[in-house]
Amino acid sequence: MHPPALGVGIIHAPGLEAVLAAGAGLIDVVEIEPQLRRDPGGGYRLREEVFGPAERLERPKLVHGVGFPVGGTQRPAERDLAPYIEAVERTGAPWASEHLSFNQIGGGASAYFGGFLLPPIQSPQAVRLAAANIRAVRRLLPVPFAFETGVNYLGRRPGELTDGAFFGAVAEEADCGILLDLHNLWCNERNGRQGVLDALAEMPLERVWEVHLAGGSELDGIWLDAHSAVPPEPLYELAEQILPALPNLGAVIFEIAPEAVGRRLVSVDAVVDQLRRLRTLWEQSRGAAPQALRHRPSATLAPAATPAPELPAPELPDPARWESALGALTVRAPVPESDPAVCAGIDDIGDGDGLRRALSADPALPTLRRIVESFRGGVIVNALPLTFRMIMFSGGEPGFHALMRGFWAGHPPCRFPPEELDAFLGFLGAGGIPIPHLAEVTAYEMAVRRVRATGVGERVRFTRDPATLLADLRAFRAPPAVAEPAEYELLIKP
Repeated sequence: MHPPALGVGIIHAPGLEAVLAAGAGLIDVVEIEPQLRRDPGGGYRLREEVFGPAERLERPKLVHGVGFPVGGTQRPAERDLAPYIEAVERTGAPWASEHLSFNQIGGGASAYFGGFLLPPIQSPQAVRLAAANIRAVRRLLPVPFAFETGVNYLGRRPGELTDGAFFGAVAEEADCGILLDLHNLWCNERNGRQGVLDALAEMPLERVWEVHLAGGSELDGIWLDAHSAVPPEPLYELAEQILPALPNLGAVIFEIAPEAVGRRLVSVDAVVDQLRRLRTLWEQSRGAAPQALRHRPSATLAPAATPAPELPAPELPDPARWESALGALTVRAPVPESDPAVCAGIDDIGDGDGLRRALSADPALPTLRRIVESFRGGVIVNALPLTFRMIMFSGGEPGFHALMRGFWAGHPPCRFPPEELDAFLGFLGAGGIPIPHLAEVTAYEMAVRRVRATGVGERVRFTRDPATLLADLRAFRAPPAVAEPAEYELLIKP
């Protein structure tokens, strides 16, 4: 495939409206990550209040999935992909993409969500599995498909394919495109895996249709693909060398989390500056004659002074067993006794190849757990900020964490934020949380969200003056106790 040259773009997400406005003259294309919610029949549908504004932007669009990756044993179901396919059809995207990861553990009634895009075992068996998944998804799409090169915080297991060899093998066997996330590869190198240029030397660069650039942050000594900062300078230096070597590059996309802009970790002006830099890179790469990468061996994989003796490759775990063990250790989920595969993955009966023990000892495992917990807590804090403040005023940070641990203990992660929010609301609705007026404030915040989405006003009841209660919470003041309850009704207008 020779993709159209779309140019420089940015992801589209609620909270980036100011960036889209300020950088309008620099943005050629927007990439939409379809936001989904459960429909009454149990399937998924597009959140029209999010997708609609993106669809109406007068620019070319790309569609990048975030919920149904193609790197695991659980192939995305056609029913679940329906809104993703709808987004592609409605936007006229020239290609679509998803992650080469997994996020569902097990199948059937015992399946649970892994809380994060987890890395598959990089084995020949996993290559065949991912390629079959990609071919199945591609048959459903009206446009070509590309997978995103994933970030992997775990150490490379003996006998695994290198990152570049794995990505290259999947692309060739699936006959698909590659979304080259340079920050993901840079994270891998910085965390001790294969170097970026080493990985690219093992990949078919003519299959790269799209490049992502982003910034991250450090946690527990591990560099995260957090989309919380501007790209580091070494990444720009790599991009200057890599982009001219990609003969079929169609788009360069800057990724930034809306939360990073909203909390002023990155200013709107700083994002616009990044778009200018990307445009310069794009124009330089388009104007230059195609050139090969100037490959240099990475320091992380430098050859030994004395060649090691030839040893038989260790046997790698079956992909399903890998997913079961890593998923259960990451989410610390209860293991259904009805699912022998999952039970074997976490119990590691007989200790086999020591998979569970090896994963437990990986320095990145606690970080993966913290990422999942941060995501789950962040959904609540972002969606219900006043509810969060009431909980903090009541029990402080220890009280909030104790409440969340109680919620997590009985509720595995959900695939999308609206589902996670619904599960938390059900947990609060079950009672047993002795914080006066907490349910009223939560009902108010949820009503505000619905009014914004539907444009239909709602009334919310309070047993104290809502004006003073909400004013105190918005000003980060602990609301004083009231002596006598009273009846109030607050009208929320569109």
